[in-house]
Amino acid sequence: LLEEQKLQLNIIIDNSPIGISLSSDDKKGLLLANNSLCSMLGYSVEEFKNIQVQDLTYPEDEEISRVSREKLFKGDINTFTLEKRYIKKNGELLWAKTTVTAVRNKSGEINFQVATIEDITNERLAKEQLIESENRLSSLISNLDNGVLLENEDRKIVLTNTKFCELFNRTDSPELLKGKNCSDIAEQNKQLFEDQEAFIRRIIEIDKSKIPVFGDELIMLDGKVLERDYIPIVKNDESKGYLWTFTDVTLKRKYRKSLEDQKQKYSNIIANINLGLVEIDADDKILMVNQSF
Repeated sequence: LLEEQKLQLNIIIDNSPIGISLSSDDKKGLLLANNSLCSMLGYSVEEFKNIQVQDLTYPEDEEISRVSREKLFKGDINTFTLEKRYIKKNGELLWAKTTVTAVRNKSGEINFQVATIEDITNERLAKEQLIESENRLSSLISNLDNGVLLENEDRKIVLTNTKFCELFNRTDSPELLKGKNCSDIAEQNKQLFEDQEAFIRRIIEIDKSKIPVFGDELIMLDGKVLERDYIPIVKNDESKGYLWTFTDVTLKRKYRKSLEDQKQKYSNIIANINLGLVEIDADDKILMVNQSF
């Protein structure tokens, strides 16, 4: 029966997709290394008889490994799990989730250590790429010349930027605004607008409709003109939040008004000049004639 159980256990260990090792402190190498462990790290079973898995730890991760092992040998813990890197035989790095468990005798001394090693290299790389992407996006938003406010489905602020704080004369930083209720912030910001109640009413109207809005014009008490855009964020027909952007278009509006005034001025001159004028396009169609003509 023992032989059968040992055979079954060996079959399970050898065919496990997770690397498994068995070691003893009075032995230089491993007592057991399964196929997955050998495949992961590139060493044969014979080679593992002369090396320990922890000997392959990447130098920068040795400290966290050492601290955990010390606690294990002191008896403070009986098992520990950590994510660390190993140097494979070919020199490549392997990220692995490593769990080490101590098998103790009746006196509490460690007889054996069983380690399971799970390859998480792809997961770790994907996580790092996601973090890098989030950092790039956060940096981009922070440096935009538009005020940005991202809220979740519960109307709590997830992200905002310095420009938003500048546009609304806020003394609190974007970090301090995280987690605050958007309705409360809108109530504070309404003091800056000519029509305070219309400002709040329009926000409620937009939020209720959940339809994208572009180019909403807002007039502030100091004469500043803002353009507001609203985009609902939806994934698989489920609301994930709302993005508001605010752009200072004061100079653009003043420039447009100046152009219109200039156009009107010269239109009046052309209309009343004592000289017949006619404007035609490339197809000889008349576009404009003045009174003198």
